[in-house]
Amino acid sequence: MQLLDVILQRQLASDEAAVVNVLNVLSLITPSVLSSSTSQRLWIARINTLLERPKHYGARWAGLCLAHRTALLNRELLVGSAQTWISFALPLLSRDEPIPTMVSAIHLLVLLYTSVKDMPEFHRQVIAPTLQKFSIALLQLVEKPESTQRAQGMCWLNILCILIMQSLCVLIHEHPTLHIALQGRLHSVTLAHLSGTFPSISDPSLVQAAADVHSVLHLTGGKVRAAAVWRKSVDSAVTSAGICLHELTSASRPTSSRNHDVGFDLPPLPCDEFSIPLAMDRLKCLVTLLIALLRCPASRPITVPVGSLVKFAIQMISVSSNAPENPVCL
Repeated sequence: MQLLDVILQRQLASDEAAVVNVLNVLSLITPSVLSSSTSQRLWIARINTLLERPKHYGARWAGLCLAHRTALLNRELLVGSAQTWISFALPLLSRDEPIPTMVSAIHLLVLLYTSVKDMPEFHRQVIAPTLQKFSIALLQLVEKPESTQRAQGMCWLNILCILIMQSLCVLIHEHPTLHIALQGRLHSVTLAHLSGTFPSISDPSLVQAAADVHSVLHLTGGKVRAAAVWRKSVDSAVTSAGICLHELTSASRPTSSRNHDVGFDLPPLPCDEFSIPLAMDRLKCLVTLLIALLRCPASRPITVPVGSLVKFAIQMISVSSNAPENPVCL
């Protein structure tokens, strides 16, 4: 009796057993076990049953984990089951599912959408019809008020939000043309996480994930417009960061002397004592974005605004707590 048969008959015999034994099963499954077994059809059928008709609270989560492991280890099974698994996993993102189930569904879907790059027919039949729906579902999750809370420390909601941003970054990089229609929405979502928060500070991991997504948005412009979109993002980031720096270094000056240059369309800084911590947090977010933009690879030569970047860097390192005109130390 082959190992896959033993697993099916003993460790996955019921939904309850599947939930209890799933981690052990994941450690037992290898490429050789999947490729050499004559029970592949039964294996896929068992996974589909867990996904479609679970009889236990955690059975669907177990099925998603098994599907992800199977797709990761066996390309043939991935190609043959991708359409079915997408039809099971994608609707979960619009339901009130436990966050671990949603996390597993996102991991599976990202793998299915990014693993097959050399089969145009697979792209036409499987990826193109549903990828935008997946990205929209991710955006809807991250736009929910409860999923954008920035609590101290790492919580499930924060983990989900970070995973969504990381997934969008991968999807945009792999399939930029399929995200052209979502460019404006993606721009707004990323800036919402790069505008700073008060009284709590922005989660650095979430800020980095949002910056990474924003740094690849120019790819949706194609080879012709990508360079111009990237340059506009860099210029806007430098300008917005300069406004924050001006706010920090001129806190004792009248409000009318603030810099009114146009950068990103961010919420205005308040005209009270809360402007300093908010400007500080926003400045950190925008610097993270600048670093991500400068690290992003380009398919064609681009014009880097070295002058404005150097000027901004000099302004940053020139700030001192000892100077009376610069009361805030960064």
